[in-house]
Amino acid sequence: MLVPKSVTTICAFAFCAQHSPALLFEGAPPTIHEQGLGFPWLWYCDEMANAWERQMVEGKLNHPAFKIGDNNKDGKADWNDWLDEHSNN
Repeated sequence: MLVPKSVTTICAFAFCAQHSPALLFEGAPPTIHEQGLGFPWLWYCDEMANAWERQMVEGKLNHPAFKIGDNNKDGKADWNDWLDEHSNN
């Protein structure tokens, strides 16, 4: 599921009923309630790496997160890059 830049907070249990394998964030890390996600897979676009990595170093992000790059070489890091990297083909 692609989370747009406009999302700044994820409240408790926001995605617990979802069956998505991952969330890819277009923007900087939102405030995430410690019970906000029912699964641990958070991904962020490479252009937001500094913001995400700063949050991890400062201990403000309570879920593991992984950087996604421009895997399909179309000039942007987005949901299609995650799908290309994680497809079973």
